Amino acid sequence: MVLLPYFTILAVSDAYSKAAFTKRETLIILSLFEIFPDNPDDKEANSVLNLRAPLNYVIGYKQLHTMAVQKYDIRRPDEVFKIKYWSWLNTPVLNSQNKLLYIIQNITDVTIRQTAENKLKKSENNY
Repeated sequence: MVLLPYFTILAVSDAYSKAAFTKRETLIILSLFEIFPDNPDDKEANSVLNLRAPLNYVIGYKQLHTMAVQKYDIRRPDEVFKIKYWSWLNTPVLNSQNKLLYIIQNITDVTIRQTAENKLKKSENNY
């Protein structure tokens, strides 16, 4: 995904569009957090806050930022939220005057792996 500073979506890959249950053209030029809000059914959801902080870091320091795996549920077309886990690498793109032009988000859906790890941890704790 390519973001303009302050979280406006400029471009997304086909793979991300598919993983996010959203058509590419629906995403372009909208606010990241408008399209991907916290899951209102999850009282402990803090996904927006957890993603906003590293993006603010990239904006403020103009440095690459790798995030730990985050739970960030995605709204499906039927308006139901699906539990998803993601890994992010946020990379600033600067011009010759060191001004931030874009943030490139390399986003990997790690839901299958994280779900398996969560089940294993739960099983170990129960044992």
